[in-house]
Amino acid sequence: MTLRPYRISVSSILLTGLLALFAALNPQSVTAAEKSIVGSWVVDVFPNAPGPPPFKNLGTFTQDGGDINSSPSFGGGHGAWKKLGDKTYAVRFLTLVPPGFDPPFPEQTIVTVFSDPLTLNKDGDEMTGPFKTVFSHPITGAELASFEGTVVLTRITVDQ
Repeated sequence: MTLRPYRISVSSILLTGLLALFAALNPQSVTAAEKSIVGSWVVDVFPNAPGPPPFKNLGTFTQDGGDINSSPSFGGGHGAWKKLGDKTYAVRFLTLVPPGFDPPFPEQTIVTVFSDPLTLNKDGDEMTGPFKTVFSHPITGAELASFEGTVVLTRITVDQ
């Protein structure tokens, strides 16, 4: 009978430790505490005229500076982000133009997107800033086309 309270104490300690570990590894917890950009975002893209019409994208910023994007037009993109200053960030990612894209570009045309600076609002749930998209030839690297505009990112949360 003297072992039973000890087992409950050990179980409680283990459970508390696991919960603390989960909270430390959970990006949502890190985001709330540090107001970082780590997490997933809905990206509203507003190209300047005469660029394409506005469109949506999805993006996820990882804790180690990675950037993963998903676009209905281009598919997936990969890149990096870094903190520039208080609530300001730079992002760069690449994607490949799929076959049959309109307007036609050579297959595997490299699309590079730069956003610098993106500014995180005080609540940590929205970022805005300028961007530039450059289409580059897959072999020569020559610029084929480009457009600029404004991007607005809204954090995806469990409560939405």
